[in-house]
This record gives sequence, C-alpha cells and structure tokens, in this order.
Amino acid sequence: MKAWLENMPPRTQEALRVFLATTVLTLLFCATPYYREGEYKLGDYRISAWDKLADFSNSEVQLLSVRDTTTQAGFGDGELLALLERLQKEGVRRTVILGSEVFLDFPSVESRLPENVTVVDESSAEGARVLLRDLEDLSSQTDPDGVLRRLPTVHEAVQFWKELTDDWSLDSARNLYLLPRESESTYGEGNMRDKPVERFATLLEDSDRERWDTAQLNLQGRVILIERARTSATQAAEIPTFSGNFTAGQVHLMIAQTLHEGWSPNENEWLPSILCYLLLVGFYVLAMSGRKPTVVAFVSLWILSLSTAVSFLLFPAGIRLRVLFILCGVFWASALMVLSGLLKSRDYLDSYGGAEDAGFSGKESQATMVFTNLPKFLMEMERNHDENLLRYRREYNEVLAEIAGRYHGKVLDYQGDAQMLGFGLRYDDDTEHAAEATSAGLEIVSEVAKLAKRWTAHPDLLKVSVGVCTGSIALGHLGAKQKQDIAAIGDTTNTAARLMGAAMKQGVGVLVSKPTFQLADGLISGTELPPVELKGKSAPVEVFHATSVDADWQKRNSTKEKDVTPSGGVLSYRGHSQDSLLVNIVLASVGLFAAYLPWQDGLLDQVENPLADRMHIVAGMRPADERIVLVGIDAESVNDPALGGFPWSRGVYAEVIDNLRKTECEGVFVDVLFKTTRENDPAGDRYLARMVAEEPRLVLAGTLERDHRNNRLRKPRFFSAVDEALMEERGQIGLIHNHADKDGVTRWGFLCSTETASHDSVEADKRSLYPSAAAALLLHDKDKLGLGEDSVYLGEETIPARVDGRSALARIRFGPPATGNEPGLKGRSYPIVSFRRLVDPQDPIFKELDGKYILIGQTRTDGLADDVDRVETLVGKIKGVEVHARILDCLLNDNFIRPVSIRAVQASIAVVALLTFFILTRYRRPEEYFLRLAGLVLFTIVFYVVSFVYWSVLFQLLVVLLTIVLVSFSVLVGRNIFTFQALSRVIPVEVAEELFLQRQARDRRQVATILLTDIRGYTTLSEGKTAVAMLDVLNEYHKRTVACYDRYGGQALTYQGDAQIVVFGVFGKRPNPAADAAAAALELQSICDVLRKEWGIASREDFDVGAGLCTGEVEVGRLGGGDNLQYSVVGETVRKAHKVQSLSDELSAPVILDEETYLASRGAVQVDDLGLVQPKGLPHEIRLYRAKSVNYQESIGAKRSTPDETMDS
Repeated sequence: MKAWLENMPPRTQEALRVFLATTVLTLLFCATPYYREGEYKLGDYRISAWDKLADFSNSEVQLLSVRDTTTQAGFGDGELLALLERLQKEGVRRTVILGSEVFLDFPSVESRLPENVTVVDESSAEGARVLLRDLEDLSSQTDPDGVLRRLPTVHEAVQFWKELTDDWSLDSARNLYLLPRESESTYGEGNMRDKPVERFATLLEDSDRERWDTAQLNLQGRVILIERARTSATQAAEIPTFSGNFTAGQVHLMIAQTLHEGWSPNENEWLPSILCYLLLVGFYVLAMSGRKPTVVAFVSLWILSLSTAVSFLLFPAGIRLRVLFILCGVFWASALMVLSGLLKSRDYLDSYGGAEDAGFSGKESQATMVFTNLPKFLMEMERNHDENLLRYRREYNEVLAEIAGRYHGKVLDYQGDAQMLGFGLRYDDDTEHAAEATSAGLEIVSEVAKLAKRWTAHPDLLKVSVGVCTGSIALGHLGAKQKQDIAAIGDTTNTAARLMGAAMKQGVGVLVSKPTFQLADGLISGTELPPVELKGKSAPVEVFHATSVDADWQKRNSTKEKDVTPSGGVLSYRGHSQDSLLVNIVLASVGLFAAYLPWQDGLLDQVENPLADRMHIVAGMRPADERIVLVGIDAESVNDPALGGFPWSRGVYAEVIDNLRKTECEGVFVDVLFKTTRENDPAGDRYLARMVAEEPRLVLAGTLERDHRNNRLRKPRFFSAVDEALMEERGQIGLIHNHADKDGVTRWGFLCSTETASHDSVEADKRSLYPSAAAALLLHDKDKLGLGEDSVYLGEETIPARVDGRSALARIRFGPPATGNEPGLKGRSYPIVSFRRLVDPQDPIFKELDGKYILIGQTRTDGLADDVDRVETLVGKIKGVEVHARILDCLLNDNFIRPVSIRAVQASIAVVALLTFFILTRYRRPEEYFLRLAGLVLFTIVFYVVSFVYWSVLFQLLVVLLTIVLVSFSVLVGRNIFTFQALSRVIPVEVAEELFLQRQARDRRQVATILLTDIRGYTTLSEGKTAVAMLDVLNEYHKRTVACYDRYGGQALTYQGDAQIVVFGVFGKRPNPAADAAAAALELQSICDVLRKEWGIASREDFDVGAGLCTGEVEVGRLGGGDNLQYSVVGETVRKAHKVQSLSDELSAPVILDEETYLASRGAVQVDDLGLVQPKGLPHEIRLYRAKSVNYQESIGAKRSTPDETMDS
C-alpha cells in the first residue's frame, strides 16, 4: 500500500488526502444535530415543492370539531344525534369519534350511536396510541427536532386507517411519511382546518331548505372525523408537523391523505447518496487537483444541481438522495482545496524569496556575497538549444541551493552566466558568515565537478570559479508591485562578481577578499595572492586563494539553527499594510456575521443547552435547602379510606391547611387547581374558602388561561366561594406555568407573568401582575412585586431575569431530585411527607415544620399516575411540585444561574472577534497561528468554567467559540490571500495560479521576445549615494519601467541590479509580442526623460537606458532547488539579448533588435538597418536594427493592441 501511494503523482496523492479529510469532516458534521435539522428542513421543503407540482388532494375524509361555542350556539344532544343519522343516510362510509371527551357536552348521545359510528376511546393503551395521546409513544415517533414526519406502518394510528379503508395501503413500506396538508377543500377552506360541527349541520339543513343536491357535498363513501377542539392548557397540546402544529384529528387527515395517495419514498436513501458522494466528490477533488479546475468546478456544480433536481423530482417515485450530505462533501472539499492552496502559497512565497508586505526600501547590513560562474557545459547546451537545458539547469541550481542552505545562506540570483549567493542576510551581529560563505564556495567547486560523472561530460566543462567578498550591502526588496526580487546591492556585491572573474582568469577555485579572510579569524586556510586589478576599483584588491575551512568549526556550525533571512522573507511582516488590513477586516466581518446569525436564530441552542446541562451536573449542583418540605399526594394517601374517595373533597385540603396554621411554618403552597365550584360539596368549598381568608400564608395554584376569541390571557379563576380579589391583593395566587425549551427540557422557572385580558394595550399598566408559586410564598403582599427591563423586584430584592415584556424567567439551579423516576444523582434532596399524615393533628411531624416552607403536590408513582405532572429537567423527570421547590430554593439562597444578557452576548461576540482579529493577524508562520488559536479556545473554555463555578454566570460558550473559529478562519483566508498576492509579485500571476490550483508550475518552451535593459551612466548616478539610497533610486526606476512593460503585456522576470530581463509572448495572448516589446522599449526613453528631470540630471550621458531585443526559442520555468527557487527564463536567446544590449552605447542606438524580432513584428516596427555586427561572445555576425517607432496598424495580420497606435523613439 505504501509503495502504491508513493508511486502516485503528487497531485493524486494530495487529492486522496483531501478526499479522506473531506469524508471524515463530512461524517463528523453528519453526526451533529445541525446536519439532522438541515436534512429534516430540506426534506420538508422537498415534499412541499413536490406537493405544488403534484397537487395532493384527498376528498375522502372530512374533520368536524366540537368547540366551546358549539353548545352556546344551541347545538345539543338531539342535533348531534340527528347529524350522525343524516351522515349515515347520505352514505358516509364511517363516522369516527376521536375520544370520548366529545360526549362530555352530549351525555345522552353515547348510548344511541348509529351503526356506522366508531368511537376511539383513549382509556385503553391502544386507543391512546390511535389518538396520538400516548406521550411516550408519540415522543418515540418524532424526530430530534420535535417534529412528527412519519409513522411506522405498524403503528396503531396507521393500522386503524388500513382496517377502516381496505383499498388504501402501503404494501412494502416500513414508514408512512405524512404528506402536507391541502390548501383548499371542497368547501373553500383548507381540509386541515377543522369545521365546526354546527356549521356542517347548518350546511345540510340549507341543502334541505333550498333543495339543492347534497351530492355536491360528495359525502358518499367518505369518512367523517369528529373531535373535541382544544380549549385550555390542561388538554393535550397540538402535535408539531412540518406543515405546522395540528391536532390529533388533523394529523389523522394527513395519515388518510398519504394512504389515499399510496405514496412512499425509498427509505434506503443512504446507499444511492453514498454512491453519488463517491462519484461526485471524488471526481471533484481529483479534477480540482489537475488542469482547468475552474471548468471542473462548474461541471461539478452542474452535476450537483442536476442530481439535486432529480432527487426532488423523483422523490415520490421512490428515489431520494441525501443532498445535504453531498453538499457538505463538496463544501469541505472546496474549503480544503482552497485552504491548502492558500497555506502552500506561504511556502511558495518563502521559496521564491518574497515577503507579504515587502517595502521597496532596504537597510544596511554586513554580509558576505558569493558569485560563481555558469559551467561551460550548460552554456554549450544553451547555444545548441538543447531540449534538456532546463532540467540540467535545475540539477545544477539544486546543488547550489542545497549547499547555500547548509551554511545558512541563500541563492539570490540564478540568472545569466553567473549565480549570486548571500550569507549573513539577517541584520544581526553574527560574524560567521565569512567562513560559511567560503565553505559554501569550496563545496560548490567540488560538488559541481562531480556532476561530470552524472552527466557524462568532460570534467573541464564543469569547472567553476567562485568569488567571495565581505562588507556592507543594502539588503531589501527590489522592483515594483508587478515584480519583486530580493536585492543585495553595493560595492561588496560588485567586488564579489569581479573576484569571480579574476578567479576564472587565474584558474583557481575560490578567491576571497581580505575582509572575508580576516573576519573568518583563522578559520580559512589558503594562500595570499598578489593584489588584483578590478574594474571600478581605483587600487588593487588584496585577495586569498582559499583551500579549506576548519573542519571542527564546520561540524559545529552545521548543528546550529539560523534564519536564512528575517522572518517572512527579507522584511518582516508588519501586519498593518493597508491592503492586507482591509482584506482581513472585510473577511473577519463576514466570519463575525456568520457566527452571529446562528446564535440570533437560536440554532446553537440544541448544542448549547446540553453542554450547559453537563456543566450544571458536574459543577453546579446544590443540596436542597432544609427549610423546604414537600408534602406528597402519594398512593398511600389516595388509597386511604379515611380521606374519602379521590379526588378528595376540598374540605380535606382545608383540614390539612387548618392543621398547618397551628405551626410556625413560613408558608404553604397547594399545587392543585381549584377552578370550578363543586355543586355536590358546598361545605368543602366553604371550608377551603375560609382557610384562604384566614391564612395569608396560604398560596393556591392558578393559571392564566388563553381566551381563544381574542387570544388574550385571562386572570386566574377559582371556585365561587373564594374571594378572588382578596387573594390577588394579598398575593395568594401562585402561577404554576412551566416553561420548556425547544428540546422539551425545563431549565427556566417562571417568576411572574401579566394577564392581558382586563385592559387594552393602551392601558397595559393597569393589568395585573401575578407571581409564580415560589415568589408568592415570599411575598404575602402583591404590591411588593414589580417587573423591570431585565429583572424582577421581589420586596427589597432584585432578581436578574429574562423579561419578555409581560413575564419573567430565571434559570433554575437544580440539585439531586427528590421525585425523580431514574436512579442517578446522589445528595441531599427535599424530604417528602405523606399527605395523609397531615390530616392527623397529633402526628409528630408538625413539630418539625416550624420555619419551613410547605409545598403540597402530586408525588404518585403507582401505575399510570407516575407520569402525571412530571416535568423533563436536566436531572431527569421530576414532579411539578419539586420544580416549584427548586425555584423557591433559588429565591431563598439567591443562587439562580445567571445567563448573560443578550446585550452582553452581543458585546462578548464583538470583543472576542476583535481580540481574535488582532491576535491572529500578527502571526508569521502557520504553526504560530494554530498555537495562538488553540490558546484562545483554551482560554475561552477555562473562562466559561470558572465563571460558572465561582460566579454562577453562564456564558454562551458555543457562539464565542464559533466566533473565534470563523473569525480566525476568515483571518487565515484573508492573510493567505494577501500571501498569494505577494506571491504573484514574485512570480507571474499565471504561475502563481498554477501553483495554487495545481500545486506545480509547468515549464514553458516556446518562441518569445526577450527585452534586456541596462542603465547607462550608473556610476555617475550612484556618486555620493549610499547603497541604501541607490536601492531607493533603483526601486523608483523599476516602478516606472515595469508598469510600462505590464501595459504592453510584458513580464519582468529578473532584476540584476539596474538590469532587467523582460519576456513578451509567454504570458497572455497578445497578437504581436515583438511589436509590444519594441513599443515598451521605446517608451522607456520617455520615462528616462521624466526621471532625469525629477532627479536633476542634465545629460543623457549621465543617465540613460539601453535596450536589446531578441526573439527565439526560450525555456521559462523554475530554477533552483528546495526552498530556494527562482522563476526565470533561460536559453541562447537570453544570452544573445545580453550581447545585443551591450552594443547600445557603442552603436548609439537606445533600442536595438535582432533580425528575428524585426521579422516577428510583421512590419509594425519602423527601423534603421545597422548592418551585420558580431557581438562579443557570439560565434557569428548577426543583423541588427535601431528601432524608431511602432505602428500597429501597419502590422500584417495583427490587430491594434496598445493604447497608442504609434510609438516614436
């Protein structure tokens, strides 16, 4: 396997790694609730979209409802019985009564039902499941987001319909997927909307009175459902489906509709989805690693769109793809490919000697410069246009790069007949660079000689000489924004180049200057030679022929770690460049927005809440307050004959309260609703009413019921004997509403709520504010209760709360449960006293109740009663009375968990985003970035834990972490985009894109025009200027000229101090590159005129530019090796351009071109013939021309492709 992988092409290996990483990330994401919720929503949309196309309809079933207004409208037993008989007469297949509570308003009808009426009774387990009222069963059928989308075909509700209608069936399906509701019915309103039974009866009466045919109602063979509409919070809640929240009857309509359509999708959607994923994502990744990735991306997206459309359209036919699963794969693959390319851009940038925000200036530095000549073997290959030239040049350059790197140096220029290396390019006080450079020179001589055997060449053709000089240089970046190079200019560099020439003349290997020999401090062994005359030097230069360097020192030096250049290239990344800062700010803002939206929409709650629950259980549990006692209405009390049959007379509760009055308890709360008057127990009502009036410490349970006529919340209601106004005044009404999060878990407790029925919104301040049961036990005076913007005022105490305008919630701190139905958490919980004990005033338990808060509630665990009044909490399902006890506990001890406010979350998101931005934008290496990111994440988690444990403050951890991750990713992308831009300034942008998309740059062997320029009068220009000042002068010159080349489609590839090598016809698709090169060279003369005026130079002799143009076959590609690369052009045409340009001054021709360039311009360049000339270094004469102007309109077969039609010299 390993060998097989190693034999793969690099691009295929990377594609395989990306594909595996993509698959792992996709599977991890698929395990999160976000993916499941996304699939659910996508599936819902898919069914809804198909519904619009297919127009599902079901006229076979009609739903009627009995409402509160039904009996008020005079619809009684006789009317209902008449309607049922009429339906049977009209040929209705079956009338189904959903639940016996329908007969509560029609008691005499149940015994006189027609034959075709079926009653589904919820008293049996099977009936409860048919009616979808078995909460445990219903919970098992809903998806994790709480939505009912399907039912097993073996479910009682489905089987009920299959038995009711034999012609409706799903033969092979395991699940029945609920179809969306109909938009219109026969009667002009949605069938999912239940029709009041009295209205339907009126419709039949109208048909009799007006004598129109009832066949229009289409009752023949139909099924009629009748249910009791929900009227209060005490009855079953609506069932959430993807089409909305519906009653059980409306869900039965959806079941009937699905069965009627005979519709069921294929449930084995994972297999085709996985196959599609492997084909599409695998193809996408592999192709993105190859040529033309943009085309591949569009083709892949087209295929994905097609597969998505097919999945949508063929859904009812049984084909369904996990589209989101495939989309995730494509997303992760794209993200990894882009991120990998951006991260690699930094390596490429370093390898090509660039820097992200390299300034075009330099600093003076002490360094040692090395020059070595190009072997004659390679020069011969250039002359012969050998097709293997670039490969051999690379092997040679790799030797130089490997040796330079071994001695902490860098190859600065591979171009031309000589190669330049630099040592000590670090702006530091390290003096070992002299010995390092000399050691490198000696090894270059020996290692290049060894190439003769590998290349089967004569040894004399692979002899090289090396010149070494130490001194001051100007170190920085040279060029323009279109093209940058590392620069090391100054007299030291020039001297090293001259010493190389002297070494070649004397036939020695390594010639070093005296400063180099002295700085090495005895490490270099060699012979002092007579001083040599060097061009540009007024006096002879003392030199030494180096033969060796101290071996022990070389061994020690090889173990040292040194930066070759300052971090980030030659100039350190400052992190505040306007371009990079703007890009990072924009992308970081996108990341911040992407983190804020899920939090704002509550999408993080599904993970945030369980995370907080786990933290709560591990570090937030508190033992029960000993002042709170639960009095349980348990099985023993219910079955005690001494108390009478259950439900008990209210006199029983009053007797217990009367007994508790004799204690010094702090308060008593009865978690039982006493809403209606009991006609058969007036004495019990009066006794309880007297206890309410005489005992202000007593609190009774109440609820704010919704008025369905106007959707307002009405005041709590009690039996008629009690004085409701007195109870309200003294705060004896305690609300028992429960608040559950979307996952059904209660984490928040009510503190108070406002009724909305007594006054209109303009008089909202007159509405009554009611405390919760726990708050009422502490008040004993309603006037002490107040509701603020983000808090509740409870007497003198201020309780931070989540306020929504009319009610307030606080996050409960739980402890070991007293009424839990699952074993688990241990610790002190609330004691539970059996209710029946308090009936006996002599029970010793009363002595223990002084100073206690007594909460009376249901605690039965026998049979079906065990599930009654149970509330899902993070410590399990506990009885409702214990929830009130926990809220009271938190109020007594001021230990509510305090979630941060919305404003605080928004502020923390902003602060974290800013910190992440400023901390992570200043990294220099990727490993530093990831280390900082890990530190931020770790600090956030620790702060979250500490805040919760010590300060009871619950922060929104996930949104903060998501902000860090998304902003950091945005910063990383932004930073690396800027890195890519910097890379495109070091190498041509086309090559940078190839490296980014394909991970390798192709070599280019083709005919091109080479423009080589050199400054004439450089010595005069540099007089009186430091090397650093000259670097500034050269950068200004390169800035103007390179912009000119760029306008004409030229690409500057290399700078050699004041010389430039520019290639035309390799990059881009301009029709006449030879004419473009000539036009650019002629425009240089105008640029020089401007610069002379700006620099105060009077004569052309003091500053001018000579240009040579040659056209022929060249090879453009990567030179160098390892992380020391250069992208340049080689070939005999380049050498020829050097020689032609050198004749510019001698022939008094600013722009000279050879015959091949003139012919390639197709007549666009107007010239003067200079005749046959033999430049120095060329074996034969060549015809040269002086360029005068360029006229694109005269170009044969060429279109005008420059802003100016004519360029004059």
